[in-house]
Amino acid sequence: MDLSDLYSATDAEDTVQYYRVTNPAGAGSLVLNGAVNMLTATQQAQGIYQFTASDFAKVTYTGNGSETLSFMAHDGLRWNAATNVAVTNAAPVGVGTPTAVAKGASVDLSDLYSATDAEDTVQYYRVTNPAGAGSLVLNGAVNMLTATQQAQGVFQFTASDFAKVTYTGNGSETLSFMAHDGLRWGAATNVAVTNAAPAGVGIPTTLAKGASVDLSDLYSATDAEDTVQYYRVTNPAGAGALVLNGAVNLTNATLQAQGVFQFTASDFAKVTYRGNGNETLSFMAHDGIRWGATTNVAIRLPGSGPVAAAGPAPVANAALLWSDPNADQGLVALMPLVGAGTLSDGTDLLLGTDQRLSA
Repeated sequence: MDLSDLYSATDAEDTVQYYRVTNPAGAGSLVLNGAVNMLTATQQAQGIYQFTASDFAKVTYTGNGSETLSFMAHDGLRWNAATNVAVTNAAPVGVGTPTAVAKGASVDLSDLYSATDAEDTVQYYRVTNPAGAGSLVLNGAVNMLTATQQAQGVFQFTASDFAKVTYTGNGSETLSFMAHDGLRWGAATNVAVTNAAPAGVGIPTTLAKGASVDLSDLYSATDAEDTVQYYRVTNPAGAGALVLNGAVNLTNATLQAQGVFQFTASDFAKVTYRGNGNETLSFMAHDGIRWGATTNVAIRLPGSGPVAAAGPAPVANAALLWSDPNADQGLVALMPLVGAGTLSDGTDLLLGTDQRLSA
């Protein structure tokens, strides 16, 4: 850019003979193009330039960031007041696209984040993935950072390499992106990558004693991004019974004793429930990443919904006192309400591994 495009001066009586430019920060630089700086070496080292009017017209300014230049003009008698001129260079501006990604599915990083720069070209991209639920697949791209930074889940790529990188989903997390224009980093942009838990639907059912119904007719679940892999059924009261029909209960002996069953999706389709009174079953579904919320499904004898009677003051894991004319006893005491939460032994078994149950 010509200096004469940044600053000009006029004089009411005389002709401007000299121009002085001060550039103490030195972010950008003056290119003289044959012009002569009339000042001493000491002044030049301080970023001060002085030119005749004809030489001033030759000088250009090469940008390298934001700074302020100071100009003065001289008419052969005196200098006028200094005029400060701001030269700006904006940092890159990023835009993130929150995206739902299935487990194992891939998406280009460039579909999650892009950046533009008003004056320059984006040269580098930085991605931070500290949680590491999903993973970045480099596809030949080179992470420019140190081993320590890489261990912290930080990646930096040239713009051309950024276009190669993909992200493979494995749950919900937030990635952080930044872009660099060769001068400075833009602000961080956080991008949510989501993976919804399964959503279940229960069907309250009337069932006579000794009659059977498929569990899949009592409960079903869908997942927005993934396939349901496991089902869990809790039947602590045990009024009725689950008939496995060759299905395998994946839970440990302790949980099985508490009326907890866990099946693969294919085995869940085999299991039936045989009625023997009024009770509530609790269902959950797992998509390979996490459990969905608990869904309670009421099983009732024909023509006899239980009548809730007033019980003691509410407590944690509250219970109801009920009477049921079809029960073998006239009064069934303190029937627990089944809901989301942690089992009494605090454990969860998924494919033989004890884990904390998170509903």
